[in-house]
Amino acid sequence: MPSSVIAQNASQQEAVPKYDLAAEIKIKGVVDEVKDRECPISGTMGAHLMLKAEGKVYEVHIAPAKMVKSYDFVFQKGDEVEIKGIKTTFQGVDAILAREIKRGDDFVFRDPQASQLGSVTGPHIRSATKGARAQPPCPKPILQLFLLSLTRRFYFRSNIHAW
Repeated sequence: MPSSVIAQNASQQEAVPKYDLAAEIKIKGVVDEVKDRECPISGTMGAHLMLKAEGKVYEVHIAPAKMVKSYDFVFQKGDEVEIKGIKTTFQGVDAILAREIKRGDDFVFRDPQASQLGSVTGPHIRSATKGARAQPPCPKPILQLFLLSLTRRFYFRSNIHAW
């Protein structure tokens, strides 16, 4: 392929939208479809909602599908949700990059600086009933290390008293 054709194709590729806190909005709607697909924004398998709101259908980009599944976040067709995020158009599709999704509890996928929460910290859940921030389940390796450290402390303490 000639280099002029490659350069022309590269210039036609659309830039991935950046999260802009100044453009953040809240939008209420109804989930029309839930799907995991290769996301052109994140470059990974992503979790997406098709949201009916304001007479349009928006593709809502949530987070990597693996992260959403590991924390058992389940959205279903017909769920009424409120999304805090930014509206954009990407590859000709009306889209929303979600920072928070409310459906009884708040599911927070980006921190206040709009950085996507990673697999180490994971998304957060704010309980609608308690108002406090509840951390999702701890990843198994961290939990195992914590339990191991408790076991060692107990073992050493019990042996010290036996002397």
